[in-house]
This record gives sequence, structure tokens and C-alpha cells, in this order.
Amino acid sequence: MPASEKVAFVFGGSRGIGAASVSRLARDGCAVAFTYASREDKAAQLADGIVVGGGWALPIKADSANPDEILAAIAQAVE
Repeated sequence: MPASEKVAFVFGGSRGIGAASVSRLARDGCAVAFTYASREDKAAQLADGIVVGGGWALPIKADSANPDEILAAIAQAVE
């Protein structure tokens, strides 16, 4: 991913409004990292669809209610 690209991070991005936000950001040219809590299959399906469409997506398992998991997810996205 080129450093000049826009990057977005969405908490709870694998389903519903979160997934719609991830998809929209990817269509708008952002590289998108997003968290999911339990549905790895949904997160992978969303990320795969973005990548097939020429975008960049990184699903990260993290519970948004856990501050340590959120800090680790942000660190993983930055890395």
C-alpha cells in the first residue's frame, strides 16, 4: 500500500452499518482496517470482496469493549 493513500479504521466493521462503512471507504479509495468480534467468516468475506475489487482491507479480531484489544488492533493496523 503506497504511503500516500488514505487510510481508515472502522470499529465493528464486519456486519451491518460497519460493513457498509468499510465498503464505502474502500470504494472511495481508502485502505481500510476494521475490527470484528466473532464472525471471522463475515470479516474475511468482506475483506476478500474489497481486495478482489482492487482495494486493500485488513480484518482484525478485537472486542471494542476491551481497551487493550483496541490498542493492539490499532498497532496491528499501523504495522
